[in-house]
Amino acid sequence: MVYKRLLSVLSGGRSLLLLSALTLPIVVGCSGEEQYKIGISQVVTHPALDATREGVIAGMLEAGYIEGENVEFDYQTSEGDSSLFASIAQKFVSEPKDAIVTIATPDSQATVSAAEGTGIPVIFSAVTDPVGAGLVTDWKSHAGENVTGVSDMIVVGDDIKLIREIIPGLKTLGTVYNAGE
Repeated sequence: MVYKRLLSVLSGGRSLLLLSALTLPIVVGCSGEEQYKIGISQVVTHPALDATREGVIAGMLEAGYIEGENVEFDYQTSEGDSSLFASIAQKFVSEPKDAIVTIATPDSQATVSAAEGTGIPVIFSAVTDPVGAGLVTDWKSHAGENVTGVSDMIVVGDDIKLIREIIPGLKTLGTVYNAGE
């Protein structure tokens, strides 16, 4: 099923942390002749977000989903224009897509809202706090929700613990921060 493959691609070694795995039904059947329509909504062009999109497409290719043969990707970016978040989401819902992959919080919020009640699976990525963003109700169970994905949240305490194990006696630790991102 294309939905499960999309979730597997996002969580399987693509440098993203798995949030949860649901067993949501795919909107269409699994016929070998079926051409799946996947919407991909990305908030801005950015190397990290582009890599996420490219990873989704590459993972689907590895699973045998070939663009133009059995899958069609419709990639849209708002380039940060907040007036476009909802219109891209509405476009994907009205066409409709078999599944929608969102890359970043604003696109995810607009798409989850637009897809509510449609049965179209929404798979989010590059979202730090999906609960706080209102995408899912909690971190563990999403029964009845047609939304899942991966979080890029970093648990700083765990990272520091690991660093201290690797470098015993560490006295000072600095971090690079870019306020522009």
